[in-house]
Amino acid sequence: FFKAPWASPFESQMTHPTAFTTLDGSEVEVEMMRQSAVFGYASGTGYQALEMPYHQGELSMVFLLPDAGQFQTFEDTLTSTQLNGIIDSLEQKQGSAGIPKFEFESGFTLSDTLKELGMVTAFGSADLSRMIENNSLYIDEVFHKTFIAVDEEGTEAAAATAIVIGETSMPMEDFNFTADRPFLFA
Repeated sequence: FFKAPWASPFESQMTHPTAFTTLDGSEVEVEMMRQSAVFGYASGTGYQALEMPYHQGELSMVFLLPDAGQFQTFEDTLTSTQLNGIIDSLEQKQGSAGIPKFEFESGFTLSDTLKELGMVTAFGSADLSRMIENNSLYIDEVFHKTFIAVDEEGTEAAAATAIVIGETSMPMEDFNFTADRPFLFA
């Protein structure tokens, strides 16, 4: 579970309905939070990146905004090495940030993924005898569920994995970052 306030919270009176272009090109209305401040910022070929720190500065959320119409290409080619490079390139700059309020849940099974990663034995012949004397248990399925909510005050997030056991004033702004189309966050 994670709950943290922004180091610089958004003022609710600065949140207004704004058009957001979805992946299929249609527009929906979202509540867009806005503020001008000093943020970690970087831009490169095909993207902008914004880092918003949480209170006490130990953690932050990084938003990646691919160029318009390039979300799928950007997402498909993004590697952990590239993500780390983007994060390392962030520089403190004065700018304007527009981030939509959002909240969603996601749930999925992990069994096939874990098997592909080499965790095959646990699903058939793992030694779970410390849980039951006759060793008749095996992992049947692994479920994962996540939740995140981002608003003016900060972020609340939770994740849970269940294993089912079966028998057998601004100064000049350097940038404008407005997430009015699909984006990634970390």
